[in-house]
Amino acid sequence: MREQFEDIHDEMVKPDMCGDAVRALATSASGLLGRALVLADDGKIQAADRDELLRAADGVRADEVHLTKKMWQSIVTINEQEVKRAGQSNQTRDSVVEAVAQQLTDEQIFIFSICDFGSSVQAYSRWLAEQHDAPLPPRHSFDLIAGLKSVFKKDDTIMADANLNCALRGTLSIFIGFAIGYWGYSEMIPAKDATIPGTIAVLLSRSLTSPINKSLGRLQGVVLGKFSGQLVFALLGWCYAWAQISLSAIVLSYVWLTLFIYHYTSSFSYLGCLAAAFGTQAFLAGCSGDVVHPDAVIIVNMLIAIWIMTVIDLAFRMGRPSELAFGAYLEAWAAWEHVLETEGC
Repeated sequence: MREQFEDIHDEMVKPDMCGDAVRALATSASGLLGRALVLADDGKIQAADRDELLRAADGVRADEVHLTKKMWQSIVTINEQEVKRAGQSNQTRDSVVEAVAQQLTDEQIFIFSICDFGSSVQAYSRWLAEQHDAPLPPRHSFDLIAGLKSVFKKDDTIMADANLNCALRGTLSIFIGFAIGYWGYSEMIPAKDATIPGTIAVLLSRSLTSPINKSLGRLQGVVLGKFSGQLVFALLGWCYAWAQISLSAIVLSYVWLTLFIYHYTSSFSYLGCLAAAFGTQAFLAGCSGDVVHPDAVIIVNMLIAIWIMTVIDLAFRMGRPSELAFGAYLEAWAAWEHVLETEGC
């Protein structure tokens, strides 16, 4: 809801408009839900409990119908008031009604949500009341095959297109990384090395953002983290007390900074997470009395892992993020239309 409300909002929520009706529905629905949960937790629905639930559900239904009528009556009243006020400014009736509708959008959505909550509580309470004399379901023998098939139904969440696409992209990326890491190439890609598939496993994500932008974030986070870790370890990785104390302080500060970026920034959240993961790994390599030589092979393998994930994401992407967001927007409006048609709000 808006923090600063117009005069129309104040008029809409007056007690004689929608205020009392909203309060009555919220109170009755919340009370019915609390009573239903107590009875469900007890596990015993007596005849008196059944009658109580049905009476309370009828009361919630009556409050819901009353709120719906009050909402439309209030909108009509506010429209007439605004039309009278705008009579001297030469505004047309249609423009005034359209302006009122735009200003009351939040209020209508809030009332629709309250009605949907009341309808859901009613449905649950009526179902619970029907369990008073319902026979126990027959006991069936356990069928392992049927149980596994039920888990992977086509309409189930597990088999949703987005989940299947994510599983396919992750599986292909990891297996391609395993193949390249197993065979290797010269000294650039060591044979029988798990750096590439291990990096891919850490970088897996269900995100549907642009593959190019996501890969740039991966590249920045991995390279920055690995470079920072190796640089600090080269400077303070000696087996002396002062070096280890300094290294511990830098590790604490580095992890705090990167996790702060991860949790409290939106633009660089992904970068902070990867920098924390890959940088800390290099910090905690233990002390050494030898001169540290930069290990460019690890960086190369990580870049290959990012390249593999970028290609797979581009090949199997489900569409542009804007198209997916537009589709989700249409589905949300379709759900609202279904609520309005079935619940009477």
